[in-house]
Amino acid sequence: MRYLFLLLPFLLGCSHQPKPGSHAFYYWKFEEQGISDSDTALIKQLQVAHFYIHYFDVDWSEARGMPVPRASRYYYYNIVPFLKGSYCPVVFITNRTFDIMPEDSVEWLAGRISDKIRDMTAHFEESAAGADYQYGTNWQVEKPKIIARRVSLHKEIQIDCDWTPGTKDKYFHFLRAFKALNKENELSATIRLYPYKYYRKMGVPPVDRGMLMCYNMDRIDKLSTINSIFDKKVLSSYLVGTHYSLPLDVAFPIFGWYAWFRGDKFKGIVDEGDVLIKSGVIDSKGLISRDTTLDGRFFREGDLVRKEQPDSATLKSAIALAMRKVPDYRHIAFYHWDAASIAAYENIIQKTFADY
Repeated sequence: MRYLFLLLPFLLGCSHQPKPGSHAFYYWKFEEQGISDSDTALIKQLQVAHFYIHYFDVDWSEARGMPVPRASRYYYYNIVPFLKGSYCPVVFITNRTFDIMPEDSVEWLAGRISDKIRDMTAHFEESAAGADYQYGTNWQVEKPKIIARRVSLHKEIQIDCDWTPGTKDKYFHFLRAFKALNKENELSATIRLYPYKYYRKMGVPPVDRGMLMCYNMDRIDKLSTINSIFDKKVLSSYLVGTHYSLPLDVAFPIFGWYAWFRGDKFKGIVDEGDVLIKSGVIDSKGLISRDTTLDGRFFREGDLVRKEQPDSATLKSAIALAMRKVPDYRHIAFYHWDAASIAAYENIIQKTFADY
């Protein structure tokens, strides 16, 4: 027994040891301006070893009667610093794509997305090696003259989709078809909290691993919601008594927005809510005090603008809760890479990376 007591401090000291290379961020921007030197320095300072890079979205086009890629315009010089270490392409597919798309088109979609990811990755890698060009939003990517090539540092591809019981079969069919076309890559999928807890109803995606998304956990369009992005009580209710059959990584939020309501009707997300606060048109309860216009949108006196952003102290304790539930993670990721957001949560980020 005395040997157990001698070993106890050692065993306790070995718990929660940070995993080398586990620090990760999502990069979800499409901007023309190049990355700044401060971003490059911040990557080094935070010892970020892995980036999940948003390649493009896929949504159903009513006009074309088919799924099409959206928001896929990148400027290569803007992301080269994020290609220095390991990275993972991420493709977001809307749930309505699988709701509308016929079953016999699923494998076609898997092929088109696979081809576009390969083209984009080749271009990114060539850009990192010295090429300089850009491309548009079609499935086909115009092939530039290859002036350099290097070995790709991405071994994983991630699919992001908020599937439902009604779209589960088509989405899982897509994942199996996509995996068959990308055998050289590990395939991961984002897992929201609802399908994590209710996996018997929602199914477990046929992928190699999942990313548990510890945010966007409640309905933004409900007036009674406290914070749709992050609520520790809601998180705790989802992390009880579940054994998920996929190995998981974990992602946490460092972003915010404002939910806009007129009466009990949700009007949209307002990213510029701080401007309204600084201009004095929002009172302490979040009510618009006078008619005003911001970025072409008219806000009426009496409208409610609800601020939604993780509180630092609550986020810190929630991270500890989630990490106890997912001890065998490979990456801890924050969403998303933004200098202002990182500055606001830098202490939490550094503490998390130091502890886990």
